[in-house]
Amino acid sequence: MQIHDVLSALLRRFAWLVGGLVIGGEHRGHEKARLRKGVAVLVATPGRLLDHLQVGALLHQGVGVLIHSRHSMTVGLLQQIGAKLSL
Repeated sequence: MQIHDVLSALLRRFAWLVGGLVIGGEHRGHEKARLRKGVAVLVATPGRLLDHLQVGALLHQGVGVLIHSRHSMTVGLLQQIGAKLSL
């Protein structure tokens, strides 16, 4: 959340750039609707980002992704995300 707050403050000066946030615990349907509208920069937890990539809710062309991770066990998730983004 803190990263998204800073991103939002930075993007205020650039009205044409839209930031987004996808994290566990949020309603997936609401997140999917926001993603469909389009985001330029996405802040995401690794697990939730992978969820959205697997179901096709996120079209990653032209989207910058900031992955927030504190835990070393997410390395496997990051590899899976990298594989999905390289398609």
